[in-house]
Amino acid sequence: MSLQLPEAFEQKMRELLEEEFEAFMESYEQPKWQGLRVNRLKLEACDFQRMSPFSLTAIPWCAEGFYYADGERPGKHPFYHAGLYYIQEPSAMTPVEMLDVRPGHKVLDLCAAPGGKSTQIAAKLAGSGVLVSNDLHPERVKALVKNIEMAGVRNAVVLNEHPARIADSFGAYFDRILVDAPCSGEGMFRKDEDMVKHWSPQRVCDYAGMQEEILEAAAALLKPGGKLVYSTCTFSPEENEAMIASFLGQHPQFEVVPLSPTHGFQSGRPAWVTEKQTDQAEHGEQVGHAEHGEQAEQVGQAGQVSEPSEETGARQEAARLETAGTLRLWPHLVEGEGHYVALLQKMPDAQSIEQANTEVRTASVDSSYGTDRSGKDHGKGQGRPRKQEIRPLDTEERERWHAFASSVLDQTKTAESIGQTDKPLISWKQFVYECPVSPLLLSGLKAPRPGFFVGELKKQRFEPSQALAMGLRPEEVQQVISLDMADERVIKYLKGETIDISDFPHIQKGYGLICLGPYPLGWGKSMQGMLKNAYPAGWRWQ
Repeated sequence: MSLQLPEAFEQKMRELLEEEFEAFMESYEQPKWQGLRVNRLKLEACDFQRMSPFSLTAIPWCAEGFYYADGERPGKHPFYHAGLYYIQEPSAMTPVEMLDVRPGHKVLDLCAAPGGKSTQIAAKLAGSGVLVSNDLHPERVKALVKNIEMAGVRNAVVLNEHPARIADSFGAYFDRILVDAPCSGEGMFRKDEDMVKHWSPQRVCDYAGMQEEILEAAAALLKPGGKLVYSTCTFSPEENEAMIASFLGQHPQFEVVPLSPTHGFQSGRPAWVTEKQTDQAEHGEQVGHAEHGEQAEQVGQAGQVSEPSEETGARQEAARLETAGTLRLWPHLVEGEGHYVALLQKMPDAQSIEQANTEVRTASVDSSYGTDRSGKDHGKGQGRPRKQEIRPLDTEERERWHAFASSVLDQTKTAESIGQTDKPLISWKQFVYECPVSPLLLSGLKAPRPGFFVGELKKQRFEPSQALAMGLRPEEVQQVISLDMADERVIKYLKGETIDISDFPHIQKGYGLICLGPYPLGWGKSMQGMLKNAYPAGWRWQ
């Protein structure tokens, strides 16, 4: 075997899998599966199949998902730069498929970077509703922002926050929540050998503590009647069935929505849940969080729990049995890597419904921007000041926007014109966004993208963003330069070069949208038959 697995991991899997262990180990000798998911914000899967230069095979659990052949490089194709697909591990497409996202929903992706599942959610929202994508790590948020913008998502907010702080601000706001939790990564060993190097039994315990905290925040953020998917890419029962059993035992208003084990998936394993594991899940935050750089330490007297009452014991046993309705994806049974998925629903009751109703925010854009929903001024805190600089555009700024829109955009051809009352234009510093939520909800939160990034207010003018180009359709723009795939100017444009457009005599001086066929790539400024390139340096063809 070329991949050297930790001895403690092999022993654990031998004990769990028993007669399946040999088949499981043989999967590490097989090549990893590679997939891409078509972006339905841009085109339908059947349309992409007809035009695809790659050899594609359908992924059975995702209608937009396809395997591509080894040796092909879809990340090095102009279609990738046009946002037509996202390169995604096939098993990783499963959690969003189980979340039952529908247009109009308010959806939270709580651990979102690098953005694959967020773009999958956005496609299911089909431009309506709200997507809030969050990740705790600032560097990972950069990739999240780029992937959301490349996909042409117009109804997303990107946060860089602790989940508990989001819960403090939003309350029970969301119809759907995805918790694709940070984990020990055992299911990714074949795909990423670095996961193997960092694995240890202690690391499993460390992640269990973080997962418990994240789920606690997610419970507070979900509306009564809403659904939550908890997923990991690991095999450890401590991070999977035991985590769900512990959560259900502490949150009786939640229940497992049973998932059908089709496509080679297996049901969850309640028999793998032990009392020790559920105690670890319930008190995991005291074990220590390696991800946060804290020293791991054993649970002392504060971590000890008294014997459960008969009623508590019965609830815990019922919770354990419910985990049979969750799913496991094994690399020896499916054409993908290892994953775990649990679908939970928050049952409504009279008190929770009343609480959710009273937390509906109806604040207008020109309300106070320095206070949260309770009216308290946050003052100083972590990161940038709690008092946000988010504000509505003033009269002069709005005039600059309208001057640009009237000369570049053709809003008469679409009902989704930018800056309508339900998605007002706001400003943070010199940047302009279309905000799909009440800005009051973002007060005090670190929001690298408080909405659809429209552009930047320059001196006496408005400069459109790359995100705006990717989020538009050609019919929404007055001047469009549409290039064929075989045109060498496509690659020149993606490299940031000036290109000759003298064969487009109808293009006048000013901004034009460069497209690969009908799919936007970015902006350029036309002058005397030449196009000055506005493709951002960080996106350019390498």
